[in-house]
Amino acid sequence: MKLPDTNMKVVLVSVAVATVLLFGGREVLMRTSVTMPMEKAFASMSEIESYKIERLPYGTVVDISLRNAGDLPETVRKIEAATSKLPAGGGLWVRITDTRDALLQDVYHRIHFDIQEAIATGSFSELRRRADEEAQRAGLSDCAIYVDIDHVYITLEDGEHELYAVSPRIPQLAEGEATVGQDIRWLSSRSPVRKAGADR
Repeated sequence: MKLPDTNMKVVLVSVAVATVLLFGGREVLMRTSVTMPMEKAFASMSEIESYKIERLPYGTVVDISLRNAGDLPETVRKIEAATSKLPAGGGLWVRITDTRDALLQDVYHRIHFDIQEAIATGSFSELRRRADEEAQRAGLSDCAIYVDIDHVYITLEDGEHELYAVSPRIPQLAEGEATVGQDIRWLSSRSPVRKAGADR
């Protein structure tokens, strides 16, 4: 039996074209079904100044710069809905970047223990009292705390400076472990670097 003559160039070109179509099609599908809807959702949110998606070996990090987020829980829900279809490949982190200054960072550090204690005990009225006390002592223009079944949301304002923080109420998420149906972990922006010996 005689085999048909095969042109090696034609075979190689066919394989190359099939590979491009396969991966190109996947990229087009990802763009139309995931990236474009997320970009559209973010564009409709005036509190998002900018965002960046970074794919890393251990997962995906979405950096979001927030400004004038009047209703932080609603903003978080919209961000979670928009990012939920991103292929995490190990984990999905959303990092909030805000305009915090050293004063806001210090107030947040002072109430951080109270936040964790309220999550553990359910004593959110005490957290509210302590946060108001610290905010008043520091002369902040606003201090808002919201609680729902998933998170504790903190907004602190000092004139034009704002701090946004999202703390998970589920212990596994606080430790960085994913749970069924919820694999988005929230990170805060880094605190500003202060000069040695600077006053609080």
